[in-house]
Parts: sequence; C-alpha cells; structure tokens
Amino acid sequence: MALRDRLLAHQLWYHTFKEVIRADTSMKTIVQEHVLPVSGERLLDVGCGDGDIRPFLGDVDYVGVDANEDYLRVARERTDDRTRFIAADVTDLAELGVKDFDVAIAIGLLHHLSTPQVQTLLGALAGVIRPGGRLITVDPVFDPEQRTTARVLASLDRGRYVRDADGYRALVGQHFEIADVRVRHDLLWIPYSHCVTESTVPTP
Repeated sequence: MALRDRLLAHQLWYHTFKEVIRADTSMKTIVQEHVLPVSGERLLDVGCGDGDIRPFLGDVDYVGVDANEDYLRVARERTDDRTRFIAADVTDLAELGVKDFDVAIAIGLLHHLSTPQVQTLLGALAGVIRPGGRLITVDPVFDPEQRTTARVLASLDRGRYVRDADGYRALVGQHFEIADVRVRHDLLWIPYSHCVTESTVPTP
C-alpha cells in the first residue's frame, strides 16, 4: 500500500484531506441536487467513511456501512435514534440483514471496487432497496472534456478502478433502471471530474 493510501486510511489524515479539498461543500451539493432526501425516508449509505454526509441529509432514518473502524469511531459520534453505523465490507451487504430502504447512496465507492465486486454490491443493493427506490452513486471519472489536471488527478486516485461515464452506466444498468448519468466538473474547487448516476429499482 502506498504511503498516501496508508495515511488516508486513518481518519485524522482523511479528515484533513477532505478539509483541504472542501469536500463538505461538494457533499452539500450532492445532497441538494441529486439525493434530494425526504423526511421520514430510510437511507442507506454504503462506504460511509466518517459519516460526514449525515448532517446534510436531514430527518431520515440513516444506516451507514463501512469497513474502516477508524472512520467509524468518528462516525459513531453522530449516532442518535435515527442514525446507526455498521462495520462491514460493503460487498457483504446481503449478510447484514438490513432492508427496505427508500434511497441508497455510494459516494466515492465504486471506483475502489473491481467489476465483480461492483456487481456483487449492486446486486445486494437491488435487494435491500424497495421497488421504485433510488440509488445515487458519485465517483471520479475519465471524460474527454475534463481538464488535463483533472485527468491526472483521477489517474492518481487511490481507487484503482476509475471508469468513464459509459463504464459506470453499464455497471449500474445491469441491476437498476438508469434515470440520469451526468459528468460534473464543479463539485470541488480543484480541477476534478465526477460521474453521478441516478437510478431506480425496477418495479414488478
């Protein structure tokens, strides 16, 4: 594991890095323009990290899942009667006994997973989100219109599976009905490109 990856595996360095890139602003934008949470919904956050998106989600029943205990140590400071965190590998989601979610989010997750791992995760998500429920994913992307700096930064990401927009669309589309796939170059103050997918669980 590279030194950068070892550092970012620790919550303090991870938090500092997110402060530098002003990730809180991007989280707020993602919630307001893509997640659009509704009071009372059940929301699942896979790869939740330290739970930094939770304050922006409002009055939902929230479950966050992550394998990094150091991140979750901080995340659990946000625990209340509508918020809980589970330590588990996201690809083991089917074994956790959680279900009946209205919305699931995967922010900065898919590009850390190989194609078989993504398929396992998405198959499990399709089983725990109610029919008609939504999935929103956000990941770095390779895009022909992105700045050279953004492409270089994406290639240096500690996630080893950065894809183009069609790649994310193809993966998600095998389990969900695609509503929108959008490349955004404006979520961070540094030159960086993200692919946002919005999809739904097919109804019977």
